[in-house]
Amino acid sequence: MFAANHSLFTHNAKNTHLSLNGISGFELVQLLEKHEVLYNLSEVEAIISDPSISQFIRYTAYLYLVAQGTLESLRKLSSEMDFSYYNSAGLSAVLIAIRSGRSDVLSWLLENTDSSLQAKDSQGRGAVLTAIAFNQPDILEKLVKPQSENGYGLSLDESDINGYGAVITAVLHERAEMLQRLTKSRRHGGYGLPINATDNYGNNAVLIAAAKGRQAILRELTKSKKKGGFGLSIKAKNHTGNDTVLISVANGQMATLTNLLKKKKQGGYGRKLQVKNNHGSCPVLTAIGNGQIEMLRWLVKTRTEGGGGLSLPVQNNRGYDALQIAVINDQLDMLRLLLSDKSENGFGLIANDIRILLQIAAETSERIYLWLVMYEFEQRTKAHSSHDAIAWASVILNDFEFCREKLKSMLIARYREILQGHLDQPAHNKPEIHMLTDAVEKLSAGDGRLYCASHFIEYSDFTAAFEYYHSVFADPICAAEKREQAGIELTNMIYNGYIVISDGKLDISKSKARMQIKEPERRQEGKNLEIMRQRVIWAYEFLHNNSSAFANSMRNRFNIILSDILDTTCVSEPDWSADSVRQFYEYYSRHNAAMLTEAAFKRAFQNMTKLLEAQQTGSLSIKSADSTRQNTAGSTWGLFGQTKDEPRIQDSLLQGTASKIQGTGCTL
Repeated sequence: MFAANHSLFTHNAKNTHLSLNGISGFELVQLLEKHEVLYNLSEVEAIISDPSISQFIRYTAYLYLVAQGTLESLRKLSSEMDFSYYNSAGLSAVLIAIRSGRSDVLSWLLENTDSSLQAKDSQGRGAVLTAIAFNQPDILEKLVKPQSENGYGLSLDESDINGYGAVITAVLHERAEMLQRLTKSRRHGGYGLPINATDNYGNNAVLIAAAKGRQAILRELTKSKKKGGFGLSIKAKNHTGNDTVLISVANGQMATLTNLLKKKKQGGYGRKLQVKNNHGSCPVLTAIGNGQIEMLRWLVKTRTEGGGGLSLPVQNNRGYDALQIAVINDQLDMLRLLLSDKSENGFGLIANDIRILLQIAAETSERIYLWLVMYEFEQRTKAHSSHDAIAWASVILNDFEFCREKLKSMLIARYREILQGHLDQPAHNKPEIHMLTDAVEKLSAGDGRLYCASHFIEYSDFTAAFEYYHSVFADPICAAEKREQAGIELTNMIYNGYIVISDGKLDISKSKARMQIKEPERRQEGKNLEIMRQRVIWAYEFLHNNSSAFANSMRNRFNIILSDILDTTCVSEPDWSADSVRQFYEYYSRHNAAMLTEAAFKRAFQNMTKLLEAQQTGSLSIKSADSTRQNTAGSTWGLFGQTKDEPRIQDSLLQGTASKIQGTGCTL
């Protein structure tokens, strides 16, 4: 509650939102919907009058005035209001006037605005049920009085979305006097409604009172008429055969259940726990199906411990047991506890046939299906081995199509966790690692190998990482993005000198020997053109057909180095040197002829060919070797690196190269 002189709202500098002591405009709306709270009415009126404030807030403020403001203010500000507006609870101005007991405002709204008595809130309650729920007997009388008698002529035969009519609404809100008036005969000044009215499911007033824990009105409902009560039976049942005991259990009404079970001479109702509904559902199964965990704990606790003394292994008429009922009703938390060991505060049940539960879950609940698979996987891992668990999971994936992709993702994540545990061990259990990697691979080709490779990178075992990455890169079954990822990792390892290639293959001994090289020496290698050119040529094939931004960037860097330039920032479109063209051709003509179709190589080779043709026709003057090699930007002449005495030899070499390339079937 705010003091009358307390500022309810403020504007920020740009006037874009309201706040109440730092509270946002949205939160202000929520506060204004609390009609029982008293705010400074002048400030509420200021909100309504301010056109810079959103209509949503202004209309909500007007509804607040309907509940708390003066009729004069409502008249004055009526032009600012859209009377078809209703708040987040579905309440219109008419319904707020009724629930606030403002008959004068209600009359004014109906006579002077386009407000309607047909409005209903989000629960489907109209004017009549609102008057009953908020205990407004005078307004109710006006609402149902015939128009010929100066009333509004509404019917008492109204119900909400649950089928709750006038009688049950009075019970729900514990309006005992209203209930008396509703059910009293007309000749005695009442409305003559039957006390045994029911909702959509056959629940009468007694069952509703038990479900909602309305113990005081439950006592009045079941008291005999001779004693001033309504004379209803405590043994009432709904369409499904649920009585007050089962209804109380289903709704977790422990206090109500305790009174129901208490002996009559002790002030209770003398009911028994040994009851079932039409489907054979007892209190235990009812608690499970409705997720009432604490109620279930009490029901199965022994009587000597103050509990209900019921047995947990029970079945209904269709043979469904406790676990199956939990699955059918999507009660995951309950299922977890039922299967948890008693030492973990669970109920210690055993799933004798998990497939039956999976079959039920596949028809009723995706989340429970996924949980059950992972639960059984862990149980098998503990009892047997991860190998047994993985084999079982593979069978389930083959036998069930239900949410297969989600299950695959969950299993992959779990396999990775187990795999990580083995990889983190100082001494690797290679059979287990291979088995787990293979399990991931069967679910998603490439994932297992990529995961292992990334682990070995982390522990600087580059030869092992290279083999895993290379197997993915060369595997046509793997998705293109996984092969590209592997190619980039392979490129990085080679380019940074962690891997040595001999005749197109990983040289394990030389690569492992490089692990002893210190960082200063590695930096020096990066300044050596011959070393870097060789690395680039080795790595080039792993970027083949990879059009990612990273691959393009690396390819540009490689082309610069192949132009005999180590400063990879100084040239945008370099030309390869003759040595680079030769070495590239010699390597890939033996190892991977498809690489001779690489655009950069083809362009460099064609440039060399054109230059030689120009030399032979005499259209190009030949400079000295010293002067040409000073051109570090990779000019056409510097590309060949020839001297005055070399053109014919070079020409024959390149002609031989061209014929060999053409022999590969590659088009240049």
